[in-house]
Amino acid sequence: MLHSVKTSNGAKTKDLQTTVEVIVKSLFPDDSEEDENQWHQNVRNYLEHVNLNNDDQVFTAPEISQVIKIMPKKKAPGIDGISIEIAKIINNARPELLHGILNKYLQIGFFPKTWKTAKLVLINKAGKNPEDPKSYRPICLLPVISKVLDKLITQRVTHHLSKQNLLNPKQHGFRAGKSCDTAGLQVWRQIQTLMKNKGKVCVVSLDVAGAFDNVWRPAILHYLAKAGCPKNLYSLIIDYLADRKILFQHNNYSWTFDFTRGVPQGSCSGPLFWNLVADSIFEISMPENCFLQAFADDLVLIVGGATKKDFEAKCNNIMLKLQNWGKKHKLSFNSAKTTIMPITFGGRLSHSDSPSVFLDGQEIRVVQTMRYLGVLWDSFLTFSEHFKIVKKKVDILTCQLNIVAHSFFSKRLNLFRKIYIAAIEPYILFGHGAWGHRLNLIQIKNNLLSIQRRPLLKITGAFRTAPSVALPVIAGLLPLDLKAVEVHSLFLIKSNREEVKIGPTSFSPSEYEVKVNLTNIHPAKRLSIPFSIRDPKTEPLAIFTDGSGINDKIGVAFVAYYHGVEIHTHMARLPDFCSVFQAEVLGIKMALDFCANIQHIKDIHIYSDSRATLQSLADPINHNSIVQKTKKHSIRPKKILLLKCTGSRPTLGTKVTRGRIS
Repeated sequence: MLHSVKTSNGAKTKDLQTTVEVIVKSLFPDDSEEDENQWHQNVRNYLEHVNLNNDDQVFTAPEISQVIKIMPKKKAPGIDGISIEIAKIINNARPELLHGILNKYLQIGFFPKTWKTAKLVLINKAGKNPEDPKSYRPICLLPVISKVLDKLITQRVTHHLSKQNLLNPKQHGFRAGKSCDTAGLQVWRQIQTLMKNKGKVCVVSLDVAGAFDNVWRPAILHYLAKAGCPKNLYSLIIDYLADRKILFQHNNYSWTFDFTRGVPQGSCSGPLFWNLVADSIFEISMPENCFLQAFADDLVLIVGGATKKDFEAKCNNIMLKLQNWGKKHKLSFNSAKTTIMPITFGGRLSHSDSPSVFLDGQEIRVVQTMRYLGVLWDSFLTFSEHFKIVKKKVDILTCQLNIVAHSFFSKRLNLFRKIYIAAIEPYILFGHGAWGHRLNLIQIKNNLLSIQRRPLLKITGAFRTAPSVALPVIAGLLPLDLKAVEVHSLFLIKSNREEVKIGPTSFSPSEYEVKVNLTNIHPAKRLSIPFSIRDPKTEPLAIFTDGSGINDKIGVAFVAYYHGVEIHTHMARLPDFCSVFQAEVLGIKMALDFCANIQHIKDIHIYSDSRATLQSLADPINHNSIVQKTKKHSIRPKKILLLKCTGSRPTLGTKVTRGRIS
């Protein structure tokens, strides 16, 4: 519900139209050339003479279908009322329709005006003054088909930047292989590095005011041109960013406003375009022992120094550079929300004598705790306050679930256990990238076990006097401190590719699969091997593959039949740590290798009884490295058909294959 808001001169608005105008102008400021300097003029002049040569290839039909498939369902549509479900039906019925339209827009560099109008919904921010225009959260609803084209553009540009090695590793937001945990881990390690030899450290959390809604669009085009963006994509993006509108509707009234600054809210390309501009902040030269990192628009600065004066000189120098960077891109830092936290661990620094750092003429507030990406850091690096807040929220959630659905849970005792495993436990362990290296501390272990106690009492139905150490055993769950060790260790092994030692046992990343970074593969060249479901027939060449685990041993085999006569068999033994899924995929890969050496047969049928394996090969965005290697083997000048046997009863071919494995 909208209230009267205060205008810039302090007067209150008296009607709905004025109220909406004030709120929109506050949230979406216009771009003005009046306050621009020479750098802005140089950028505008540069954009008038951009000369790009190479075009990107046309969108493929599978590429468009995959974008529609992965878009979130049950989302509110834009002003045209077309939902993603409708778009999917249209594309399934007439795939050539969208394929032709979207490629024509790519060819001529045109983005329809109706697709550039966003429907605005305003929601009051809880606990904020309703008279403040910025106390409203804007939600912009874009037409679904425009988001399909937007996503196609985003995928292409991301691939181009990745291929040119232009994605800065210090940016952890909206990047493949990056997450809140990688960002938290990097902050922790930078602090530890600077604290060696009794070094002193301060952490500064920087807040960019209205980052996505205020970024300068010519800067986006400037960095795209500098990156050598394909000509047809660049032309399409120019039109995509131009003449954008915001429509607000109330009952029978509607108002339309120009949207001349910032990235389109709710768009697929918004985070990419913001990161493109934000990555330029890492070009700022930093003093020694200073580190800047970003997660989208959340910036954190870590500064190491010897004395208070050293800190003040370094920090104030960096603040001036950051302000100048912001002015170039028409962005500003919020002094009220920017904070500095001295690390007091080991008595290195104190809050009573902390350095004085200024941003935009205002002294930055000194704090004892700092929230960064959902984790509450404290100056002593114990994370005690973080776990206190988590415990309180988990206790409240458990009680609320008990009150609301007590009778429901009493009849389904295993249901709350599933809720705990799927929702509560991941919530508790969120942010382990930041605090995971402190799991050796008794205090952290006790905190985790204390948080786990109330949910376990609910799961087990035990009395309140039951000892905490017994509850995980009764519930059949790991104690939370051990679960945290497992989750954090897997994160270090899989995401950071580090060797981890737990007790006497070492775990090497070479024993774990590496996720393929799909941004390195052109979206139009991401392979998909379709499959059909049917029983075997009399075919010139039929190959049956199978992977199995027998007595904790993993093996794979395939058997080839030529007109029903067995002509070839191949078996392989895999390491014990491999999965049956890996064996199934490897079986198909081995069969494809065998097919490569057959010259006189063009039609080949490969059968598998694993639907999961066939679905992964049909998925163009599957990250599994073995799946991706198998797809590359499918590029042959032969007609190879993958088939899933119908029913659960094994065929003669699969029986023989399993018999060879055993």
